[in-house]
Amino acid sequence: MKYLLILLLAILLFVSCVDNSKTSNQTDSETAENDTENFPTFQIYGELLPVDCLNGENSITEKYGFRMERIAGCNVGVFQAIIANINNKVVLEKMNIKYGKNWQAKFENETGYKLWIPLD
Repeated sequence: MKYLLILLLAILLFVSCVDNSKTSNQTDSETAENDTENFPTFQIYGELLPVDCLNGENSITEKYGFRMERIAGCNVGVFQAIIANINNKVVLEKMNIKYGKNWQAKFENETGYKLWIPLD
């Protein structure tokens, strides 16, 4: 029951922090800059990623419509890992809807990098 409550609070926090509205005072260049900042972002953590895995190279990932953000090294807290995993599941679903279920394989074939996205 405790984990369900944490999960619901995390989802509520994630959904409430998203602001995709464009104000009337923004120019097109400001909107483009904000769009860059609003890429779906996978959160990664841990000391060492598996061999040949991408470690947050956003210049590469932004061309494919997402970003990667390292949120912690080997000392990740349990709550922080839970939040990151929930975020990653939501972002993965958005990416699957937008680019199809095989977008990861396409990315890995075109770039030569593997993606390691923590989900559990």
